[in-house]
Amino acid sequence: LVIANSQWTARRLAEAEGNSSRVPVMVSHEGVQHARFRAEGPAGGEALPAEYLLWASNFYAYKRAELALAAYATLAPALRERFPLVLVGGDWDGGRQRAEDAARRLGIERHVRFTGWVEDDRLPAIFRGARAHLMATSEETFGKSVAEAMACGCPNVLQDLPVLREVAGGAALFTDFVDASAAGATL
Repeated sequence: LVIANSQWTARRLAEAEGNSSRVPVMVSHEGVQHARFRAEGPAGGEALPAEYLLWASNFYAYKRAELALAAYATLAPALRERFPLVLVGGDWDGGRQRAEDAARRLGIERHVRFTGWVEDDRLPAIFRGARAHLMATSEETFGKSVAEAMACGCPNVLQDLPVLREVAGGAALFTDFVDASAAGATL
């Protein structure tokens, strides 16, 4: 028995096997701790702006923080002033430095805040305080931060991937972050 965390992943596993009937695959979506991740409760956090957009992930290359920054850079300066972009997550193989360099190159560094790694117990308030959660990823098997953001009442602006459509259903806006102008218009 193989347990997959999404229908999309189950289909990929079946395709890789070549014959889905040889190995039974059960889908068990990743859960959300609703006692923590809920719409009610404190919002934001210490040292966070009153209003902000949120990118929450470790800085893995496939999460494409640079594309989220490029889309954010297309927003009018008044919008960037009102809604700074907060990037939460740990570094991975120099990914944070690449994102910081991209923010400088795009001329938006004063509207972008890198918090670094935060403890899991702080995430619900951070999601609740965000105007929207951005995910520019090129691949996912589920997208747990999407489910956590939704549970906290935080809207999502997501890369248009089948698995993210499965997780978010009709409760998100989808775009292609490769096209910074289109993604910025969605934001």
